[in-house]
Amino acid sequence: MIQLDVCIPVEVEGKYGEFYPGVINGLKSLEELNVTLLDSANSKALVEFTLPPSSLRLPPKDSGTILEPVQGQEVDVLFSSFSGEPTLDHGLSGDVIASKLSAWWPAVVRKIGGSFVIVELVANFSVENSNSSEVTVLPNKRISVPHPSSLEKTDIVEKHQLRPRIHHPNLSTSSFHMHAIDIPDELAPYCREPANYHHFARRCGLPVLITLAPDTLKPLSPVIKGDNETYNLKSRLLVISTDISTINRASVIDNTFVDMLRQKVSILQQTEELSKKLVASRLNQQSPFVEEFLIPLDLIHYAIGAQGSNIRRASAIEGILSVKLDRQTGNIKISGKTQDAVKNAKKLLDFSQDIFQIPKSYVGPILGSGRRHVQHIVDRVGLVGIKISKSPEDDREHVSFQLTGTQQAIRDTQLFLEFQVASLQELDRLRGVENPPSILKPKETAIPVDDISR
Repeated sequence: MIQLDVCIPVEVEGKYGEFYPGVINGLKSLEELNVTLLDSANSKALVEFTLPPSSLRLPPKDSGTILEPVQGQEVDVLFSSFSGEPTLDHGLSGDVIASKLSAWWPAVVRKIGGSFVIVELVANFSVENSNSSEVTVLPNKRISVPHPSSLEKTDIVEKHQLRPRIHHPNLSTSSFHMHAIDIPDELAPYCREPANYHHFARRCGLPVLITLAPDTLKPLSPVIKGDNETYNLKSRLLVISTDISTINRASVIDNTFVDMLRQKVSILQQTEELSKKLVASRLNQQSPFVEEFLIPLDLIHYAIGAQGSNIRRASAIEGILSVKLDRQTGNIKISGKTQDAVKNAKKLLDFSQDIFQIPKSYVGPILGSGRRHVQHIVDRVGLVGIKISKSPEDDREHVSFQLTGTQQAIRDTQLFLEFQVASLQELDRLRGVENPPSILKPKETAIPVDDISR
């Protein structure tokens, strides 16, 4: 959106005496103004030119009412340059820009019928001789815009497209009044952002152009203020208006504006510094990684360990912030600086039970002489114990192994049991057994009859 608070609305004269809405939004000198043409809604910048004041005029004040014309009345008619199907805006090429422009054309009312009016354009224009689709500046500093073939000398329009003929003369350098405000060096960067002086512009009175001075209008040497403060950057803010009262108001409140801008900048700098510190603090104090899980209530004493030894081991892992255990629910909550630290602590505390049905013919070889095989795996993987149970009555071919320990220990023991069973199956196949028995997961909890514990 165009920031009209700090621009001067104007109308830019075209090749045939038509006028296009635009704004003055800067200057190179009082003879070279930066002018931006606006779209039909007067809200979006389309293209910018450098033009002299003589190519511009001030628009009339909007009366807010629809003109009720009379026959023979001189009027301006608003025509859009758009014709035909909408142009897809994949970039503002010349024809796209032209299709978005509207212009006020001088005309005379010839006939009125209801809400429609027949008008005759005063301008002598031609649409068929121009092959260019570009919006350009002519040698006489008027702009040339390609017009649609639908534009007719006599046309039917609606009343809302009309306004009384404007006879304002075009502007000159003497039309503008200017007040300069020298800016302290530390505030100069903030004067590049128009949002920092919108409030000042409204207090001065609209329309007004507030812009940084070009080099041609800057002081030739560093500015020395009355308090012996020196402005080495020679930054200068220009307040420009066609209304002298606007300039008078600017000269009254300019010092207050600089003081308020200084306070605003100080607050912004403090806020920025606090923001940086907050970001740094968050980086140094990252939100902890948290994991919560439940363990069976009858296994809580394993998670705690003898006199809390297991909890202490988990808490001592580098990066762990806290380990909390709820004895009533079996809930364990681990907080840590890193995900790996939390995972390592969980491995020490996440106790559970699982049951596997081992083929009865393989139980002896798996247990080993004096049960040394299974005791070896219990000791090696850190399993709390293995309970050997009777199988359900409907399965007389298997024996249940109930494993108790951490999740990792159970997975390691499962790997051992599956490997042992697979090896014994391979031996059975070599002996000619066609379908050796496999490990099964039981449908019911087995009845413990023997226990191998650490």
